[in-house]
Formats: sequence, C-alpha cells, structure tokens
Amino acid sequence: QLALAVIMYSPWQFVFWYDPPSNLKNEPEMKFFEQLPTVWDDTRVVNGEIGKYISIARRKGDAWWLATANNTEARPLEVPLNFLNAKQRYVVDLYEEPGPQNASAKMSPSTKVAVSSCLLESIAPLKLSLPASGGHVAVFRPVTANAPGLPQPCPRMAVAH
Repeated sequence: QLALAVIMYSPWQFVFWYDPPSNLKNEPEMKFFEQLPTVWDDTRVVNGEIGKYISIARRKGDAWWLATANNTEARPLEVPLNFLNAKQRYVVDLYEEPGPQNASAKMSPSTKVAVSSCLLESIAPLKLSLPASGGHVAVFRPVTANAPGLPQPCPRMAVAH
C-alpha cells in the first residue's frame, strides 16, 4: 500500500489509502505519510514489465522517492538507481515487507512494515526480494560532508569489490 501512494500520482495523498487513522498507533511508517509530497518536481519510470512489476522514482526538491510494486508472483529484483547523483551520498529510509534482509528494522505488529535507515555511499542497483503482491519504498535524502549520526552503510546497495 505504501508504494502505491508514490506510484499512483495524486495530489490528494491520504493516510486513508493505508488504514483508518483510528487504527494507527505510532506505527514507524507514519513518517512516510507525514513527509509524502503532494506534487513532484520530476518523475521517472526506473524499471518494469507490464503486468509483472513497476518501479517509479519521483523527486521533490533534492529528495528522491523510489517505489516498487509487484504482481502475484514472488521475485528477486534489481532496481537501478541511475536517477541519483553518483557523486552524492544519501541517507535512505526503507519501508518494506518483513524478511531476513531487514530483521533488525523497526516494525509495527499490526501493519507488518519494516522501517529502517542506511547510508548509501556508492550507486549500485538495489537488490529486492519481493513477495507476491508486495512492494517497497526507499526515500533518498542527500547527506552533507560530515553530518553527525549517520546510519550504517546500506548492505543491499553496495558495490562488490
């Protein structure tokens, strides 16, 4: 559901797409809806195959929102990040289906969305393991040279040496 709020453009972005507000009790993914733009500066289709999956990147200011939605067949997927500036480091907020790749993420027991952050230091494809009818959102925000309190590097977006 989170991914659809980015993929399906509408200036009327509501938390109602996700769940009735009365059901939401400090879920970690609420930060996503609090920061979700209603208009975008740039939109790019990053990856996709009709009827199977889609990845859309949308930019607002200097932040990029990447959303991927999958059909009813589970699949591994590599999503290119070539819309990002290769000379820039980013803090990435990840919102995704729970699994072994994000066992240490914050997660609400009611909504089952894993929320984590990591530091992207070099641009390499994002490696996803999408469940059937699953999705993924990553929000990329540029980092200044020596920003304090940065998260750990992103393991699924690292270039193998």
